[in-house]
Amino acid sequence: MGNRRPARLYLPQRHWFIGLLRLVMTVLVLGATIASCGVPTKPTQEDAMQDVIQLLEGQGFTPNIGLSGTYGPGNVIQTAESGAEGARPLPSPVVFLWASDCFPGQAPRTSAFVLPDSYERRAGSVSMGVKILALLLPSLNVDRSAVSDYTMTLGDTEVQTFAKGDLSHQFSEKCVQALVQAMEDGDQIDWFSVIVEAVVADSLTLRILWRENTSVGARASQKSSIKDQLGRILRGAASSALPVSASVGVESESDKITVLQSNVPVIVGYRIRPLQPVYDK
Repeated sequence: MGNRRPARLYLPQRHWFIGLLRLVMTVLVLGATIASCGVPTKPTQEDAMQDVIQLLEGQGFTPNIGLSGTYGPGNVIQTAESGAEGARPLPSPVVFLWASDCFPGQAPRTSAFVLPDSYERRAGSVSMGVKILALLLPSLNVDRSAVSDYTMTLGDTEVQTFAKGDLSHQFSEKCVQALVQAMEDGDQIDWFSVIVEAVVADSLTLRILWRENTSVGARASQKSSIKDQLGRILRGAASSALPVSASVGVESESDKITVLQSNVPVIVGYRIRPLQPVYDK
């Protein structure tokens, strides 16, 4: 690239796929198949989520491992960095620039996104058990001495989309200069992409089953911890195209079961296009 400064940026179309979770889920399903010795079994929560992962990947979306609220449409993310032996992919993309700074005044359009049918699905939602939650939300720390079981349900989903023409040549001067500085500092332009679409669920519900004889104090402490953790995960949407606040409240509660719910949109997957500079003639 030398010292030439890009005058603007456009977005060529390219899909980016994730393979690790597909491999893990395939192993889970294969193990279940072998264990059944060919005897048909009804779908499980993991089967349902496997369908969701396959659907996302099949349509060019990257499953949002961790359910981070930062992967909203219009945000610019960095997917690689310099390493000892050259460029290396980041374990998880990091947000480099916010949509509100790079595409001021632009808002994504919405359309329906239908999750696969399964016996766990109710009214457009999909439910996930402990195994899949450990993969999807590895940062969620649950005290299993107090919690016997827990499941999470995502609500109705939609796609929030920017058309290619909505963003091409619309990159703000502020963000152009930020990328120019990054490249002058040694980064490469192909390490950066913009999120053009996000699959978003309108709510999240976590159902917690307490162990017998768990004290009131232990339940209160664990409930507070889980609420704080989920809140931090979802609050990443504050600087994206999604709503600013994230809250997790108690929908119902007893000495056996506590149900937590957040009506803040949850990003399930996203699609990106790489940034590419266009130079003035």
